[in-house]
Amino acid sequence: MNWLIRKRWTIPLLVGCVAVIIVLAATRSSHCWAKRRNVTVARNGKITSGSSVYYSSADIWLIQVEGDENWYTYYPGESGMGVCHDLRQHLVLPGYLLLKDEPRNINCIWFSPVKTEDPHLQIEREFFEFTSLKNERVRVLWSAS
Repeated sequence: MNWLIRKRWTIPLLVGCVAVIIVLAATRSSHCWAKRRNVTVARNGKITSGSSVYYSSADIWLIQVEGDENWYTYYPGESGMGVCHDLRQHLVLPGYLLLKDEPRNINCIWFSPVKTEDPHLQIEREFFEFTSLKNERVRVLWSAS
């Protein structure tokens, strides 16, 4: 009877351990972005619950605005941002985003009047605001908690 109980739990226990190891390895990878929970995104003054903001270990934010096919990057240390037209190779996990490329190598174009549209970036203590490629004003607001 003991042998039957041990055998019944061996495979699920092994599968569970392997799954935990894979998840831990993926979330500790430099290709992993963590979701910012204390951030609100508003488009033209209206909160968009389907938007997401992720951050990397390289201090880069990746913003997905609901209703916009483009992704936007924000570089807090440089007070600038870019637009990413093609992030097809990504995997969304609860609370995380996994990308094929590392944060400094993602395919984004720095916003500037020469390379692309001017985002009219406004940076304040508790938010930053920019104009998206859809010509909508996007505000990313964070709380201190």
